[in-house]
Amino acid sequence: MTITKKLYLIKNLKKAVERVMLAKKKNEKIAVWGDYDPDGTCGATILYEALEAIGFKNILLILPDNEKYGRGFTEPSISKVLKNKTKLLIAVDFGTTEFDQAKYFKKKGVDLIILDHHLTRKQLPQGILINVKQKGDRYPFKEFSGAGIALKFVQALGVACGKSNLWKQWLDLVTIAIVADRVERYSKKSENLSLLNQGFKVFNKTSRLGIKMLLRELHFKKLTRQNIYHPFKRSFVEALELWGSHRETSLFKIFTGTDKKELQVVAKKMVKVSDAIRKETLRVFHEAEQHLKKHPNDGFVFLQHESKLPTVTSRTAGLFKDMHAVPIFIVKTSKLDKRLLRGSARAPDGVNLVEVLDHCKKYLKNYGGHKPAAGFALYKENLNDFKGCLEKYFNQKI
Repeated sequence: MTITKKLYLIKNLKKAVERVMLAKKKNEKIAVWGDYDPDGTCGATILYEALEAIGFKNILLILPDNEKYGRGFTEPSISKVLKNKTKLLIAVDFGTTEFDQAKYFKKKGVDLIILDHHLTRKQLPQGILINVKQKGDRYPFKEFSGAGIALKFVQALGVACGKSNLWKQWLDLVTIAIVADRVERYSKKSENLSLLNQGFKVFNKTSRLGIKMLLRELHFKKLTRQNIYHPFKRSFVEALELWGSHRETSLFKIFTGTDKKELQVVAKKMVKVSDAIRKETLRVFHEAEQHLKKHPNDGFVFLQHESKLPTVTSRTAGLFKDMHAVPIFIVKTSKLDKRLLRGSARAPDGVNLVEVLDHCKKYLKNYGGHKPAAGFALYKENLNDFKGCLEKYFNQKI
């Protein structure tokens, strides 16, 4: 099977490529909307730079503060897209469950392409959905990161433009995304393993100045499989993850910036911030361990904390699941709406968090994610009912 034929096993990929090429022909205004984390920002950077490489100019890039505005299509960025008179919007690393917003964009005359890797539901968003997990998709490998899906799209764009090797320029960024998003990368048939093997060969030759400055401040001579990520000590991906939520300077600027002095200052701050958040994460992690010790038969852990540092919630949940193989739900008050709690959930194999949250959805404002990792929001008045619903669910499973 040729590369092109295999690529087009991805449902809707050909349609999405044709829509982008039409936008190029008609000189339409185009926007790229990514997530703030390393996977989402790597994916958005890959797509943004690839679109520039095939001739697009004045691309609107949106990387909103998810801690402040929430994940997905949110204001004030929606208004920014419309004010820009955007004709084609491409979402990276989210969008599969953005039903109302996708419908709204269509109503406003904005065509939507969604490049996502999260689990789908029976309902699908309006627009062109590229998600290998959707029903009817025939691509054999299903465990890409968000940036991995973006890279597949760029690979198809390159073929359409007569630049079949175009995608190889972004092996450094997809390497970061694969590790940051913890997607499957160990089996011999894993495309992520293949991408990582290629990525490590070229990573330390990268021309990205921000990456070089960060490696220097971390005191790493080069990126290795040992220092790219570690849960309890300094590592390259950890610094990117924690800075991604800090938001003082976007990861996009770190990936694409050219001012050496500015990036050196930012790299110093990145290491300082990651050290502080790591310390706070370990504090909340120990709280969760104490809860588990007191309630070993609950089948899950539920914890509320009010740390002022970003990402502590999701980071603690991930570490706890990895160390104890117990489902965990952690919430904290939203910065934007004090009536609201935002939460992160993580679960080991055998527990489907999408199913769990579906079961308790009447108490939630919104939710989404994968089987092992999900995010959700609920009003404080529903907290006890939500916890009770979780107790009933896990009691039935024990």
